[in-house]
Amino acid sequence: MVIVLTLGLLFILLLVGTPIAYALLLAGTLGLWLEVGWDSLTATVLSISHAETASFTLSTVPMFILMAEFLSQSRLTGDMFTAIARWLGSVRGGLAASTVAANAVFGAMSGSSVAAAGLLGRVSVPQMRKHGYDERLSLGTVASSGTLAVLIPPSIALIVYGVATEVSIGRLFAAALIPGLIVAVGFAILVLAWVFVSPSSAPPAERYTFREKLAATVPALPAIPLIALVLFVLYSGVATPTEAGALGAAAALAIAVIFGGLRMRGFVAAVASTVAINAMIMMIIVGATVFSRFLSISGTAQSLVTTINESGLPSIGVLILLLALYLILGFFVDQTAILLMTLPVTFPVIMELGYDPVWFGIIVTLTVEIGLITPPLGLNVLVTHAAAGGELSDIFKGALIFMVVPVIVLIGFIAFPDAITTFGNIIYRE
Repeated sequence: MVIVLTLGLLFILLLVGTPIAYALLLAGTLGLWLEVGWDSLTATVLSISHAETASFTLSTVPMFILMAEFLSQSRLTGDMFTAIARWLGSVRGGLAASTVAANAVFGAMSGSSVAAAGLLGRVSVPQMRKHGYDERLSLGTVASSGTLAVLIPPSIALIVYGVATEVSIGRLFAAALIPGLIVAVGFAILVLAWVFVSPSSAPPAERYTFREKLAATVPALPAIPLIALVLFVLYSGVATPTEAGALGAAAALAIAVIFGGLRMRGFVAAVASTVAINAMIMMIIVGATVFSRFLSISGTAQSLVTTINESGLPSIGVLILLLALYLILGFFVDQTAILLMTLPVTFPVIMELGYDPVWFGIIVTLTVEIGLITPPLGLNVLVTHAAAGGELSDIFKGALIFMVVPVIVLIGFIAFPDAITTFGNIIYRE
């Protein structure tokens, strides 16, 4: 009866538009009160609020967000997109392919799909409109390729997964690199296939001289050492992910000030945006932890594990059911909340079945990535709409075509799980 009341309250709160952090907190608080009483409830909530947000590992999140914000407040991100567009502009659909490449690069620097979609929505969509690109292609490209930041390291979703499950973040980053690049290449190939099948979707290729390409590349060059620095310290074992994020933020600030025209107003805006995003994530962590503590105390989580183990379903059947759950949740809830809300229940099930925790982290992240562009919510679709305008239906139609790529990759890595873990073990040294 308690679990029915608690889940009912959570559903109602989400239905009326309550922010996910507060919906989880209120529903979890009700459940704990009914289970353990008021005194134990207050002690539990107070201890969770401090213990869960004071984790040293979580300091990785604001560092990478700050790095991305410093870059987005400077000219460097626009310069990088212009340079990529010049080099790929000789191919029909080159601007859309450039958007995919730019999102992959920005994903490698930020870890935030929302930041990537918002930035490229402002930078690339106006250019594609100016050159006569089909709205479904241009907007769908931005919304879909923005999800690369969820998978390509340093990914905030992978950091959250690592913190929630105590799995090595470094190993998660290493294991996610190849899947992320495969999805990026798949998106670019799909763009070329789209314009081949429907030439009217993109204008004829533009020709740029080598001098024009070089002139566009020079302003973007300062960002290259930053990317190389972050990736080197992450994968060489020289620094922890937290230290790599701090080093990346400091380097991004220096580069943005010296080469990107970042000034005090942009600095304040970057810091303010970082604080707001990080505060949102911390509140989600508190709310999700309170809710998961209720699931633990009430025995719901353990009952689910026992039920699944005794169901007689093969392990692949259980995995497919769990991934379907993540996909459905992705229609309505952002990836951070999904992971924090579900992992206390799903992770023990996966471990009981003998799956590799690093592999599961990549598979879950891929599934969440698909949810970011799937109706009715599709967070990246909404962000792209807010940044670039256009018809929401056009964005969803374009994004649904691109969704074929991560779905194929997801199926491939479920069929061949060693492909993820083997590569991660090769390139990462703790």
